[in-house]
Amino acid sequence: MTWHSRYFFEAAKLQETNDCILWPYGTDRNGYAMMRHKGRKVYAARRMCEEMHGPPPTPEHESAHSCHKRRCINKRHVRWKTHAENMAESAGRPEYLASYRCPGWILPK
Repeated sequence: MTWHSRYFFEAAKLQETNDCILWPYGTDRNGYAMMRHKGRKVYAARRMCEEMHGPPPTPEHESAHSCHKRRCINKRHVRWKTHAENMAESAGRPEYLASYRCPGWILPK
């Protein structure tokens, strides 16, 4: 992790805001924030979840965003959920419906 991203991550841990804190550095091909930790590429939101809430309760748990923004690393927006819980929460959202069930459909403004 570069000193820029390390500084940003550490500063984000100290923020007491309900606003999204969007990761300004690298993302994976799906738009999820990525960072280096101990020489490995990891998801920044998962790393934040580990820092703030401890390790995942089970291997099936993943970090889930309450704001549904893939680049957000706000400690108040990430928590542990199983994949099924995360998908069930996402399934009713218009963005999910638009991107997965109706390819090419544009979300109205």
